[in-house]
Amino acid sequence: MLKTGALVTVVTLLVWVWAENESISRISASPRVAVAGDERLAATVLENGWTGTVTCSLRGSNAALDTAQRVLRETVVLQPGIAGVPSQPGEHGLDMALVLREHPALKRLGVTFDDVSPSLVRVRIDEVVTRSVPLTLNLEGLELDGVPSIVPPTAELRLPKPIADALPTGYELRISLPDGAGASLRDDQSQTLAVAVPIPALTMAGGARPLGVEPSTVAVTLRAKSRTESIVLPTVPVWISLPPTEGTRWDVEVLESFVADVTVTGPREAIAALRDGRESPRAWVLLSSDDLERRIEEKQVVFSTVPTPLGFRAARTVVRLRITARER
Repeated sequence: MLKTGALVTVVTLLVWVWAENESISRISASPRVAVAGDERLAATVLENGWTGTVTCSLRGSNAALDTAQRVLRETVVLQPGIAGVPSQPGEHGLDMALVLREHPALKRLGVTFDDVSPSLVRVRIDEVVTRSVPLTLNLEGLELDGVPSIVPPTAELRLPKPIADALPTGYELRISLPDGAGASLRDDQSQTLAVAVPIPALTMAGGARPLGVEPSTVAVTLRAKSRTESIVLPTVPVWISLPPTEGTRWDVEVLESFVADVTVTGPREAIAALRDGRESPRAWVLLSSDDLERRIEEKQVVFSTVPTPLGFRAARTVVRLRITARER
């Protein structure tokens, strides 16, 4: 008798639970919806102000609504070919109540979608094609020695056919060195950098865009133009430097007033200043009190009395002197 009563209680509970799950209810939802293409077709939403959020009410059994809510927590992706989403190129209107109800993840639940807003979403379906385009390096701000090498020299663009058909003749995809890479290029040898290949910002009416590019990076081999240059100065004048206390005691005669054929090497900017006459170097004979007392007859010149990035070279840098003491 006790067992029979317990069995009746269990059966009653199961029937109650089943009835509760199967009873019809209504809830509100605001799922995120994304219209996406596939390998063959591109899909673009044409609605201005489209946010991807759809408001609606769902009607169905409690069990079905619980499952539907779990599904709708994730973005619902609508692709060409599923029920209600055409797979033919052109502009189409999507009945959102239909495509949500018939979506593969929701159809088996038997849930009805009511009061859907927006109720109709216009989309454009385009065939996806591939175009091979040459790559060119953005040379702005770069001073290179020779022509850079790009490997591979072309990239494959995946894009909607209308964009591909509108590409101008001779279209090239420009790539740029990473930020700061240009300033750190070496000028003593070539170097190879990995450079990203961007998806170009090409759009058409309705907002369709390129879908991808392959490869995503290429190898760019280049060499910075030398930051140093050289110039040969036919003559550089010789100047004398004496200690302040010795100036009135000695007469110094330079028997060779110029140093001939001086090669100057240094930064391009400094060499440019020499070339256009904004700077004029001198060959200094720096005499010490000891040099004067010994009446030396020759001494090597220096081309700068302060630190300088310039280097000087000449076949002969020793000049002859005649030093005589003044009568007191």
